[in-house]
Amino acid sequence: MSIQSIIDGKFLSLCPASEAVAWLKGRREAIQNLRFGFRGGENQHEEQTLAARNDPYIDFGLARYGWSAKACKPVYERGDHAIRCTFLAHFPNGGLHSIFHDKFELAEQHPDGAEELQALMMNRSLEDETFKNCFEQKGPFANLTEEDFQGVLYYAGDNPRLRTPYDDSYMDGWSDYSYHSVFNAAWGLTATLPNTPRWANVLCHLLRNCEPPTNFDPIPVMSRWYLPAEKSDHGLYMRSRLADLLKANDALLKSKDPALRQSFYRRFNPASYPHWPEFAKADEEHFLDAALWNEFLWRTAETRSALNHLCWAHPDPRSNMDQPNFYNSREKRMREEHPEFFADEDGGTR
Repeated sequence: MSIQSIIDGKFLSLCPASEAVAWLKGRREAIQNLRFGFRGGENQHEEQTLAARNDPYIDFGLARYGWSAKACKPVYERGDHAIRCTFLAHFPNGGLHSIFHDKFELAEQHPDGAEELQALMMNRSLEDETFKNCFEQKGPFANLTEEDFQGVLYYAGDNPRLRTPYDDSYMDGWSDYSYHSVFNAAWGLTATLPNTPRWANVLCHLLRNCEPPTNFDPIPVMSRWYLPAEKSDHGLYMRSRLADLLKANDALLKSKDPALRQSFYRRFNPASYPHWPEFAKADEEHFLDAALWNEFLWRTAETRSALNHLCWAHPDPRSNMDQPNFYNSREKRMREEHPEFFADEDGGTR
């Protein structure tokens, strides 16, 4: 044990609970790479000192910022449902062993309740195998009811891991394959889960920001999501998201399926289609709702002005002003996310 560990241990045995949690938070933030960080004895003695205090606030701090499985195991086991959910949502890999994936390090039994597994899928440090076990309904996910599995997938859709591209600055064939296998497993659910409006809604949420898979042909899968008489829009949204895996070209633009046309409108480059405002008249029902999400159309004052004009010119028999209001809402968000798009409005001073 280092001298610093001895000093920290004494401090943590005496300090107020709030200072102990602040210490845990600072240590956790100092560890930059959760996926490949040290999983062993670092902070073990200090965290054991804190766990031994059996203080409710410190126990929450260990659940939120703890690192040592050995030290935190008794805290997890004596904790209530909320403490366990906090551990699952924030502990490295949710407490699952990074190599022996069927081993749960915080208790003798794996978490198996719906809410606990939902919390687990929120965890930003999950290993690839945990995601795949979820999507393939293996391990702790094997016995979920259909409704509970839908809830777990819904929470997984909010995990930033699914929208984070692979970092190939350091080449590693296995790491590359493993990382992308998560995307493949997620998109693969569109070919296996029941083709119902409810499942279409869940999958749209799961895949709305998910990185594209490799070696996956969406065209055969689309046919599963033509739902009977299109009783809801969920099948259309599902087909449109699948079409996002295809190139935004004339084949989508001229498709008879509005779902595919919407995918085109969200992604086409106006430089390749200089007469694009004509799409609004040709496809009055579907163009604007999708085009307002097309970042290419927000990048210059000229295209924004044309888009704004189309919103004001859109038929509005009830004077609800839906499209102009939608434009204003999107403009506000785009200004926040991409201020560089609007530099041309004030001479480049923005």
